[in-house]
Formats: sequence, C-alpha cells, structure tokens
Amino acid sequence: MKKPITLLLLCLSLWLQCQAKDSEYKGRISFDLDETLVASDKLLNSDVIKAKELGFDVKTSVNGQDYILRPGAIELLEFTQSQGFEMIIFTHNTKDYARDILESSGIAKYFTAIKAHEDVVKTYNQDYKTYPNHRNISYPQKSPLTVYTKGLYNGLLLRGLQKMQGNKNIHPYVPCINCAKYPPVYGSRVHIDNSAYNIKDPVDFVGIEVKDFYGREQPLQNSNGEFLWLEPLKQDIIFLKEQGWVELYKNKYNREPDTQEVKRVYGRFAEEHQNPDL
Repeated sequence: MKKPITLLLLCLSLWLQCQAKDSEYKGRISFDLDETLVASDKLLNSDVIKAKELGFDVKTSVNGQDYILRPGAIELLEFTQSQGFEMIIFTHNTKDYARDILESSGIAKYFTAIKAHEDVVKTYNQDYKTYPNHRNISYPQKSPLTVYTKGLYNGLLLRGLQKMQGNKNIHPYVPCINCAKYPPVYGSRVHIDNSAYNIKDPVDFVGIEVKDFYGREQPLQNSNGEFLWLEPLKQDIIFLKEQGWVELYKNKYNREPDTQEVKRVYGRFAEEHQNPDL
C-alpha cells in the first residue's frame, strides 16, 4: 500500500514543480528601450530643439546622451511591478548604452537584467536546433543581400553623415544578420516593443506593440489626463496576471501557442537575479 502512495506523492511533487516552472514564465515581461520607453538613439540636434519647444523634459545622461523619458513610462513600469511581474530590458542597442540611459533616467530600478546586442549575436542565440521557434526561423528577415544593402546605407552611411554633422546621439553601426529578439531564451513569454518586426506573428510568446515615441509630438491624453497609449497595455497586463500568457496569446491571435519548455541560457532566473546585468 505504501508504494502507490509514495508514487502518487512523487507524481504530485513533479506536477507542482512543473506548475512552478510555468508560473516563472508567466511572471516575466521584457521591454524594448528605444522608441518604446525613451527617445534617444535617433535624436538629431533638430529633434532635441523641437522636443524642448513641445515642452518635453530633455535630459542628458552620464555618458552625454540626450534622452526623453516617454510620458507615462514610469506609470507603466510601476503598474507592471505592482501586479507582481518581473521586468527585463531587451534592446538591439549595446548594453553600455542601455545601462547609461536606464541609470541616468532613474528607471533601472524596475529591471532585473539587460539583454542587448551583445546577447543576440552570440552563438547560442542562433542555435536553431535548441530553439526551433526562434524569430530568425519563424519570421525570417529578407535576403542577407537586402539586409546588408539597406542596413549599410541606413546604419553606416546615413548615420555616419549625421554624426559628422555634429549629432552626438547618432552612432553608426553595421547591420546584424539573424539576430532577431527571441524573448523566451531569457524567460519572457511577453514582449513589449515599438517594432513590428520584433513581435509580429510570434509562435511561443506574446508580442505587444506600442506606438513609436520619438519626442516629436506630445502623447494623447483623455479628459482625465491619462495617456491613451497606456490603457490597452494595462488591460493586457491585468489579463496576463489573471489568466497567464497562454490565454493572452489565444486572445490576441485566436490560435494555440507552442507551450513547450524553452531552454534558458542562464538557467533559473533566480541565479541571474543574484548576478544581474544592471
């Protein structure tokens, strides 16, 4: 009689462990940085002047970058935190740049880690046998020739010219091939971003798009002074808390997501939290 009971308890224990692991995925949200929470990376000198005329609070980071914290961004982060979610930054910019903006603006305290360009170009990020649902496969870029041609012009030549004209925020870059953001690698099944490419038609995570923020116009508000861009985000976060990322996925895409476990690079998030990237 003891053996069936022991076996039952073992099965129950394993089930509870699986539930706990799944709850970890539900409890983590990744955010893009540029044009989502701040305007900085693409700010020309003329944009800074215009932003000040519009009444934006343009500040300068410790490392000399002009930046504008998006009106409502702190409200969003505080609300997300109040709902019990952990948050990480996932940007295509460099980690040093992101850390500078986050710490200078005072919003670094909301995030437990930064995932950046240095991460998406690493070998593990292109291990498609381990990550068959990676964005580079499920939503591939155009041909490498097209990416390089367009990328070299926009990233190197155009930005190089803007830099030579004295725009301190503009930094030339070489285009990156097959380095799309894939949040589940870092334990996030919900990603918020202004770029449709990073979130369109995902297979095993929820992508939530927000309108681009460049500091060129004040965000719309309702009669109570609440920012209109925040309301749908708050509703999604409430839904996520109450029903989990799988139900949120089905609600947004009217289909079932792939819910298989995704191997995370740094193991359990608790270990990463003890040695955060911030």
